[in-house]
Amino acid sequence: MPGRFLRSALLIFFSLTALIHFYFNRTTLNPHYGKVFYKLGLECQDRCSLNKQLFYFQKAVFYDPNLTDAYYRLGIIYGRNGQHKEKIESYRKVTQLDHFNGEAY
Repeated sequence: MPGRFLRSALLIFFSLTALIHFYFNRTTLNPHYGKVFYKLGLECQDRCSLNKQLFYFQKAVFYDPNLTDAYYRLGIIYGRNGQHKEKIESYRKVTQLDHFNGEAY
């Protein structure tokens, strides 16, 4: 009887440990995903809609908030969509990350 309880307790412990590990791996941001979405946005520029490009570049900066060129491309897309407030915010973020980006100024 005690051996059975011990096995059940260990099984529950390892199951909870695996669930916690899985949860934290899924909720932490991985900056490598940012580069993947950025590349998808670049490849999509000539053959996708602006909304699809917007989706890719937004995901890129979500996963890696230091992707200067993704913010710059977001500013271009926002400008084409007539979203001037978002365009200015994107360019402002570019200038915060890269002080020498003359195009964003």
